[in-house]
Amino acid sequence: MKNTLRGLLIGTTLAVCAVTAAQAEVLRLAIVIAPDQAGCESNVTMTSTFEDLYKKAGATSCTVGHDATHLAIASSCVFANEAAIAAVTGSPEWAAANAKLKIQTRIIELLQTGQ
Repeated sequence: MKNTLRGLLIGTTLAVCAVTAAQAEVLRLAIVIAPDQAGCESNVTMTSTFEDLYKKAGATSCTVGHDATHLAIASSCVFANEAAIAAVTGSPEWAAANAKLKIQTRIIELLQTGQ
Protein backbone atom coordinates (compact mmCIF):
# COMPACT_ATOMS: atom_id res chain seq x y z
CA MET A 1 0.00 0.00 0.00
CA LYS A 2 2.85 2.39 0.85
CA ASN A 3 4.44 1.92 -2.58
CA THR A 4 1.06 2.42 -4.26
CA LEU A 5 0.52 5.69 -2.41
CA ARG A 6 4.05 6.84 -3.19
CA GLY A 7 3.53 6.00 -6.87
CA LEU A 8 0.24 7.89 -7.01
CA LEU A 9 1.75 10.92 -5.31
CA ILE A 10 4.85 11.00 -7.49
CA GLY A 11 2.85 10.47 -10.69
CA THR A 12 0.38 13.20 -9.83
CA THR A 13 3.15 15.57 -8.82
CA LEU A 14 5.10 15.10 -12.03
CA ALA A 15 2.05 15.41 -14.26
CA VAL A 16 0.76 18.58 -12.65
CA CYS A 17 4.15 20.22 -12.21
CA ALA A 18 4.98 19.63 -15.86
CA VAL A 19 1.86 21.51 -16.91
CA THR A 20 1.59 24.27 -14.31
CA ALA A 21 4.95 24.88 -12.63
CA ALA A 22 5.63 28.06 -14.54
CA GLN A 23 2.41 29.60 -13.20
CA ALA A 24 2.23 28.10 -9.72
CA GLU A 25 3.14 29.47 -6.35
CA VAL A 26 1.68 26.67 -4.22
CA LEU A 27 0.57 23.29 -5.46
CA ARG A 28 -1.77 21.31 -3.18
CA LEU A 29 -1.88 17.56 -3.77
CA ALA A 30 -4.37 15.37 -1.97
CA ILE A 31 -4.95 11.63 -2.18
CA VAL A 32 -7.65 9.83 -0.22
CA ILE A 33 -7.73 6.04 -0.11
CA ALA A 34 -11.06 4.48 0.85
CA PRO A 35 -11.26 1.39 3.08
CA ASP A 36 -13.32 -0.57 0.53
CA GLN A 37 -15.03 -0.39 -2.87
CA ALA A 38 -18.25 1.08 -1.48
CA GLY A 39 -16.27 3.82 0.25
CA CYS A 40 -14.40 4.56 -2.98
CA GLU A 41 -17.65 4.85 -4.93
CA SER A 42 -19.00 7.23 -2.28
CA ASN A 43 -15.81 9.31 -2.41
CA VAL A 44 -15.93 9.53 -6.20
CA THR A 45 -19.33 11.22 -5.95
CA MET A 46 -17.66 13.96 -3.86
CA THR A 47 -14.93 14.89 -6.35
CA SER A 48 -17.02 17.51 -8.14
CA THR A 49 -17.89 19.11 -4.80
CA PHE A 50 -14.23 19.48 -3.91
CA GLU A 51 -13.39 20.77 -7.38
CA ASP A 52 -16.13 23.43 -7.05
CA LEU A 53 -14.80 24.47 -3.63
CA TYR A 54 -11.24 24.79 -4.98
CA LYS A 55 -12.39 26.90 -7.91
CA LYS A 56 -14.59 29.07 -5.69
CA ALA A 57 -11.51 29.71 -3.53
CA GLY A 58 -9.53 30.95 -6.52
CA ALA A 59 -7.49 27.94 -7.61
CA THR A 60 -5.86 28.89 -10.89
CA SER A 61 -5.70 25.26 -11.96
CA CYS A 62 -7.50 22.24 -10.56
CA THR A 63 -7.62 18.59 -11.55
CA VAL A 64 -9.54 15.89 -9.70
CA GLY A 65 -9.83 12.22 -10.51
CA HIS A 66 -10.11 8.71 -9.19
CA ASP A 67 -8.46 5.31 -9.47
CA ALA A 68 -10.90 2.49 -8.70
CA THR A 69 -8.11 -0.11 -8.69
CA HIS A 70 -6.43 1.62 -5.75
CA LEU A 71 -9.71 2.85 -4.18
CA ALA A 72 -8.36 6.39 -4.47
CA ILE A 73 -9.50 9.87 -5.31
CA ALA A 74 -6.96 12.61 -5.91
CA SER A 75 -6.80 16.33 -6.50
CA SER A 76 -4.07 18.71 -7.53
CA CYS A 77 -4.71 22.43 -7.41
CA VAL A 78 -2.62 25.54 -7.86
CA PHE A 79 -3.17 28.51 -5.56
CA ALA A 80 -1.52 31.92 -5.28
CA ASN A 81 -0.41 31.22 -1.69
CA GLU A 82 -0.98 29.02 1.36
CA ALA A 83 -3.48 31.49 2.82
CA ALA A 84 -5.83 30.80 -0.09
CA ILE A 85 -5.58 27.08 0.63
CA ALA A 86 -6.19 27.62 4.34
CA ALA A 87 -9.24 29.74 3.55
CA VAL A 88 -10.92 26.96 1.58
CA THR A 89 -9.87 24.05 3.79
CA GLY A 90 -10.97 25.95 6.90
CA SER A 91 -14.43 26.80 5.60
CA PRO A 92 -17.67 25.26 6.90
CA GLU A 93 -18.47 24.01 3.37
CA TRP A 94 -15.14 22.17 3.30
CA ALA A 95 -15.73 20.62 6.73
CA ALA A 96 -19.16 19.37 5.68
CA ALA A 97 -17.83 17.81 2.45
CA ASN A 98 -14.77 16.37 4.17
CA ALA A 99 -16.95 14.71 6.83
CA LYS A 100 -18.64 12.66 4.09
CA LEU A 101 -15.40 11.07 2.86
CA LYS A 102 -14.67 7.44 3.66
CA ILE A 103 -10.98 7.47 4.59
CA GLN A 104 -8.46 4.73 5.26
CA THR A 105 -5.43 6.86 4.33
CA ARG A 106 -5.07 10.52 3.44
CA ILE A 107 -2.00 12.23 1.99
CA ILE A 108 -1.85 16.01 1.69
CA GLU A 109 1.22 17.79 0.32
CA LEU A 110 1.87 21.47 -0.31
CA LEU A 111 4.68 22.18 -2.74
CA GLN A 112 6.21 25.61 -3.23
CA THR A 113 7.18 26.21 -6.82
CA GLY A 114 9.88 28.53 -8.05
CA GLN A 115 9.05 31.48 -10.21
